Amino acid sequence: MLATILISLSVLIILLVLRINGFMAFLIAAVIGGLLAGMDLATIADAIEKGLGDTLGSLVIILGFGAVIGRMLAVTGAAGRISSEIIRVAGHRHLKWAVMLSGFIIGVPMFFAVGFVILVPILFSVAKRANVPILYLGIPLLASLSVTHGLLPPHPGPVALVMQFHADMGETILWGMVIGVPIILIAGPVFATMIKKIESKPLKVFEENNQQHGEIPSLSLSLICALLPVVLLVLDTVLGPFIGEGTVLRSIIQGISHPVIAMLISTILILLLLGKATNMKVEEIMKLSEEAIKGIAMILLIIGGAGVLKEVLVQGGMNQYLAQAIEGIPLSPVIMCWGMAVVIRLAVGSATVAALTTAGILAPVYASSGINPVVLVLATGSGSLIFSHVNDSGFWLVKEYFNLTVKQTFMSWSVMETIIAVCGLAGSLILNIFI
Repeated sequence: MLATILISLSVLIILLVLRINGFMAFLIAAVIGGLLAGMDLATIADAIEKGLGDTLGSLVIILGFGAVIGRMLAVTGAAGRISSEIIRVAGHRHLKWAVMLSGFIIGVPMFFAVGFVILVPILFSVAKRANVPILYLGIPLLASLSVTHGLLPPHPGPVALVMQFHADMGETILWGMVIGVPIILIAGPVFATMIKKIESKPLKVFEENNQQHGEIPSLSLSLICALLPVVLLVLDTVLGPFIGEGTVLRSIIQGISHPVIAMLISTILILLLLGKATNMKVEEIMKLSEEAIKGIAMILLIIGGAGVLKEVLVQGGMNQYLAQAIEGIPLSPVIMCWGMAVVIRLAVGSATVAALTTAGILAPVYASSGINPVVLVLATGSGSLIFSHVNDSGFWLVKEYFNLTVKQTFMSWSVMETIIAVCGLAGSLILNIFI
């Protein structure tokens, strides 16, 4: 089984080096991996369909609408207006800290992909206007989004870990922030200074040099449009506790807060508000929207391809094999949870799969270990983030949006994720001494 994993990843890397289309490379590697794992072609085909569907699912809508919103903010000058204000308030010296804080605030209540597509277009504008390398600001943003995604509820992975380890949700959030903030500082602003020389340029969809409209939206309108998706997405989190469960109002709020509905409503309102403010015609707005969707079409397929390879390896029994291989190793429960999540993450690519597989196997084993389950949750979540590479959809999201080569993505995003994972283990071990 280990040979199957290594051969599949080797085939994928070779195809990418040969500059084969990323989506095709994933499909070929998935078929080869499936055959080596003893799967027949019909089962592999079913796994391909499931992997593609599970990975994209609502992500197609989120990334699609996110691209439209980002394109509209860029073309109308709204992103530039916000960027100018950020630069004025934070100053050039503190830009990376301002971006990091924005990522943390947005990242706590939001899925990684949603926060990414909302903030990245503004990040590109800030970097251009401040004349600083994009990754110098991008890494602090990505570090914030990644840490909140892997360690803090209400993100799906941490919530599921809390349930499986029977940890306290509030305590997990508290201690997650205690170790999460230092991790963000190290993996974000500190690491960003080491990779300033890596060249990056925005995805063409979000470039501002094609501004065609004389009027630029006001700062207040620009902020409203940029933050509208955020407000709608956190509506149920903020208001839910004060409204009775099962009431009509609660049902409406829950519906509006769903990522798909929130992004749909946001996109429609933003197109209307910015279109009216800049005197754009309906035909112009629709053409702009079509260009935005076309600009990310291949990105969606590549992300889906990463999900295909993951699903084939999982159905081939890879995660159970790896879990059994290291289950009997006599190590500290904290290190074991982290280590198992690391191995599964490296092989499968999905942080959520790595975290949940680890918890499913080790949570019952360590239920009576005497260790605070919060520590095991944080250790597992940290390990599940390590070294995102070619079988992780997040790797391709960063690579394509930032127009990086595979090597550059390894040197920036993958190393950043590894720093987060290692610092997370250190934080969990220290935390285990005191709680």
